[in-house]
Amino acid sequence: MQTLSFEAAAYLVSGDRLQHMSTFGALSEDYVQHLLKAGKLLGFDAAERVFRAGEPADCFYIVLDGEVSLYLGEASNEKLLSKHPVGESFGFASMLGLRPRACDAVVEERCVALQISSEVFARLHEANAKEFAIMFLNLSRNLSRFLSFVTERSSE
Repeated sequence: MQTLSFEAAAYLVSGDRLQHMSTFGALSEDYVQHLLKAGKLLGFDAAERVFRAGEPADCFYIVLDGEVSLYLGEASNEKLLSKHPVGESFGFASMLGLRPRACDAVVEERCVALQISSEVFARLHEANAKEFAIMFLNLSRNLSRFLSFVTERSSE
């Protein structure tokens, strides 16, 4: 994992591109730019673990490029829970619920993600309550899709 500068990732964070991502949908460009600058841009290599089950959940991530999969179980017997493509968030449920990570997050291909710490998330409401409500709705939709996918897979 490496921390990326806002300038180095400029091609990923253009307003037009972000407006089509589920987490940023219906947010103003100013609020999205505030979010990008308040968070931390991280680059990951393929097969790198973003987090492991049992770790504290003090942040969540938004995929800006690449894909991240969530796996449950031991390394020799991992079960795919879900895949998170560009624009989707992951790790939000654990952070929101103040619970340790329930699974491992693994990068499928080179990836850039925006890390939002719980402290930054709390301050986003202060920056603009209306925009925060829209973002929270977007994150809730991501979470709902994740839960639906997991539920469907568990019946297989």
